[in-house]
Amino acid sequence: VIRYLEFDKSSGCAFPPFHAKFIADRYLPIDTDGIVVDPCAGWGGRLLGTLLVNRSHRVRYIGIDPEERNRDAYEGLTRRATIWLKSEITGTRDSTIYYKPFEDWLKTAAAKKLYGKVDLVFTSPPYFGAENYNPDNPKQSANRYEQYNKWREGFYRQLVRGAYRLLKPDGHFVLNIADVAEAPRLERDARKLASDEGFVSAGFFKLAMSMTPASRKAGNARH
Repeated sequence: VIRYLEFDKSSGCAFPPFHAKFIADRYLPIDTDGIVVDPCAGWGGRLLGTLLVNRSHRVRYIGIDPEERNRDAYEGLTRRATIWLKSEITGTRDSTIYYKPFEDWLKTAAAKKLYGKVDLVFTSPPYFGAENYNPDNPKQSANRYEQYNKWREGFYRQLVRGAYRLLKPDGHFVLNIADVAEAPRLERDARKLASDEGFVSAGFFKLAMSMTPASRKAGNARH
């Protein structure tokens, strides 16, 4: 079923919650409350992994995504962490999701209250058009910016810039990205945009995925 959805319905892969938990455990503070902002909440893998992190203090996950059809999934994943697994988690866990494009959300009062207060900005952007979860949603970034150069400036740069504004001075920005056929400069541009905004490279992880994003176009399956 998963393979059918990937190849026939252009369904992107879910980010593994285990990897999200690893990142949250590595970069969230140990002795104080922690805040994670995810600019592209996607299928909710980072939400679940973040809420299951081993911390005795409060952990807040704030996700932003323009696809409101995912609301039930986000709420269900939050229940799994805050109700079903409550006995295994010692600290408070909660999530808030904003159903907007990230570049729009950055201008809201809710976002501005978080400027300079976030411990970790962690996301996996939609690889330009490689992971377009809803071609009919005009708020999806690849639908909003149909050419890569426009997408890079209108969405990609704003994502990196927004991350810098949100983070504490000692906070971390973790971006899961790789070059794809639709956008062969994603990695290089990520480094350039991060440098432009003032980020300093602090490490690189090789992420092993159990399955890959896929799409079907003009009768040809690609993965």
